[in-house]
Order: sequence, then structure tokens, then C-alpha cells
Amino acid sequence: MNNCLLCRDEIVHELTPQEIFTGKKIKQDFLCLRCEAEFHQIKTLHCPTCFRQQDKSKQCPDCKYWQALGYHNFKHQAIFSYNLAMHDYFKRYKRYGDYVLRLVFQTLSTTSITPMATTFYLCTNAEKSLATTTI
Repeated sequence: MNNCLLCRDEIVHELTPQEIFTGKKIKQDFLCLRCEAEFHQIKTLHCPTCFRQQDKSKQCPDCKYWQALGYHNFKHQAIFSYNLAMHDYFKRYKRYGDYVLRLVFQTLSTTSITPMATTFYLCTNAEKSLATTTI
């Protein structure tokens, strides 16, 4: 047994049939079910460009604004909504350097990410120039 990385409660791992027959632990649990439920995964209705959760699958006002400024190749895939749980997570991870928290999203996000073409933006002055390289 181990403890939740966020609330420190004890995690009781439920064995899967594969774990029973192979004797190997398939998935390491880093969050208790209560803390895991606090992270809200973005569902099907979202902006197709930035994945902002919304009531329709049309481009959000922010993405329309950025495209009007000339940023047409912008694409982002968010997996979770930015809520209080996400805010607290990033505060501990980034501001306080709680590096072990990296394990939380290694397990939560691996099944949610879909492959995308990679584009790198090199900006010297965001208002005046934008160099784009697509791989």
C-alpha cells in the first residue's frame, strides 16, 4: 500500500485479473479516488483549436482573436480543465518544486493524448514577427 501524493491518504489498490494471473502490478496508483475525481477531464464539446471546455464544438473567442492577429497554426490539446484542484497541483509542483508530483500526470494523461503534428514557434517579438518550423 502507498499514500496519495496530494492528500496523503492511504491508497487501497484493487487488483485487476491481469495482475492476479501474472503476479505483476500493472498500474502504480499515485492518487486516491477522491483526489483523482477532482481533475475533470475535457469531454467532446470543446474548442477544436485550444480544447477549452464549452457548450459547443466551435472555435472559442480567444482562438478567433489570436487567428485575427495572424496566428493561424496554433493548436493545443488540453486534457483536463483548469479548476481549483489543477491550480493547487501546479502551485505545489511549480512554485514549491514538489517534483514527485510529476508521477500524477504520467499515469492520468497517457491514455488521453492523441498524436499531433509538431510545430515549433520561435518568437522574437510576438507582435511583429513569427517564424514557424513544422516537423
